Amino acid sequence: MRRVTIPVLVYLGLIALAVPVSLAQDQEGNAPPEIIDATWEISQLTAIVRGMLVYGPFVSFDPATELASERDLIRVTATLVDPDWTGEEGGDDEVFVRQVGAWIPFGGFLAPEPPPIPGEDDAFQPEEGEGLAPPEGETQIDYTFEFQVPEFEGKNQARLRGLIDYDVRWLVQFVVSNSQDPGIRLSEFGIVTGSDEPIFVWAEFLLAIENPIFSPANPPAFADAGADQVVEVGSTVVLDAGRTYDGFNLGFDPSSRNVFEKDALAFTWEWISGPQRVEPAQNDPSDPQATVTLNLIGEYVFRVTVDDNVNSLPTTDSVAITVVQDIPGNQAPIAVVDGPTEPVTVGDVITLDGSGSRDPDGDPLEYHWRQTDEVGGPLPLVELNQVFQPISGREQAVSTWQAVRPGTFHVRLLISDGLLTDVSDIHSIDVVEPATAGATAVSEAEPAEAEEAAEPVELPAPPALCGAGMFPLALVPLLMWPMRGRIR
Repeated sequence: MRRVTIPVLVYLGLIALAVPVSLAQDQEGNAPPEIIDATWEISQLTAIVRGMLVYGPFVSFDPATELASERDLIRVTATLVDPDWTGEEGGDDEVFVRQVGAWIPFGGFLAPEPPPIPGEDDAFQPEEGEGLAPPEGETQIDYTFEFQVPEFEGKNQARLRGLIDYDVRWLVQFVVSNSQDPGIRLSEFGIVTGSDEPIFVWAEFLLAIENPIFSPANPPAFADAGADQVVEVGSTVVLDAGRTYDGFNLGFDPSSRNVFEKDALAFTWEWISGPQRVEPAQNDPSDPQATVTLNLIGEYVFRVTVDDNVNSLPTTDSVAITVVQDIPGNQAPIAVVDGPTEPVTVGDVITLDGSGSRDPDGDPLEYHWRQTDEVGGPLPLVELNQVFQPISGREQAVSTWQAVRPGTFHVRLLISDGLLTDVSDIHSIDVVEPATAGATAVSEAEPAEAEEAAEPVELPAPPALCGAGMFPLALVPLLMWPMRGRIR
């Protein structure tokens, strides 16, 4: 059985206030109808054939212990009773029902925010004057709700860390009343909080995971073994594949609003050729760096293989290390960057120009544009291209980039004359939404820090209580209570 621990607010204070029982009755003293049972079934999406969704048969489904997937079909059959349904003529109060779905985030971790669970036009059914009532001789009826699990993008970051085993959580609420319009009220999270007339609420959690059918294609990583080097004999050289690019890891930054899958890259360094066989020393396959000590003059070639553990074929790249007796005197090149100084808007294509860089010896230069953090340090792989996407010229004097989201982008230019290198000063570009072009961009870190500072509070699934005004949130003490499974 899947263990589900969900922090919720406890209603002890509300219960202690002893809401008058008369609030659960109308002016004539009639109690509202109730749901005495609800059975769940699921038809799972198995394939897409020629654009058509293919489903399996409906089977029994327990939302307390089982997970649904995107676009699965859910069928809930609720058994309704009413105190005035006596089985005799004249005791047939009309009953109206409504389904409400509220998305409940997992506190402290970013999650895909999907559409709400589809309801029946957000209104009570059936129409006025056509309410539900059992046939003569019966005192209860069954009413069936059917809906499709909404589609969302990505996995919950808490799931990626192994803390939970679902991506999205909804609170599915079924409200019944003798009125076609009891005036129920919803909290900002879509949770039923009260009514102008007597109602009864039945609530269940529905947990869903990403359906692989709708997962985006996972491109292979692009291995990058780094620039060729010239070193003196006896040197210990660091082989660095840290510039390897894997597009599927974009958005895994915990401060990012975009949640995607996460590839675990494995790096394998090996000797290919050279005066003597030197096996690279590497402590961890997830570490892109390895070291070699080269004691003979000549050219060595080392290759890195990068496997994202998803694609069948890994990618490779090689680097040449030339070992010489002595490196002749050489002056370092000077890196210069020219680029935008005013804020740019999302979608703009900018040009970064490093053609003003020079080498005192007149040596030809190699260029590499690198995104950095705000102090010029290396940017973690998972944060690359969060604000800007390279378009062309990453290894040329002039490079073009496109702003893809608001924020601040930092870049440095690394140049090399084959022996010595230089890194430019930090060049920063603010990216703003089109409506705020020309204004100073606001750092994305500020809201993230504000969210982190405010301890997240999980809202509860309301138990199956009857009566208007049974859920005023302002009266609920902020106590936490572990619970699991369904809530009635």
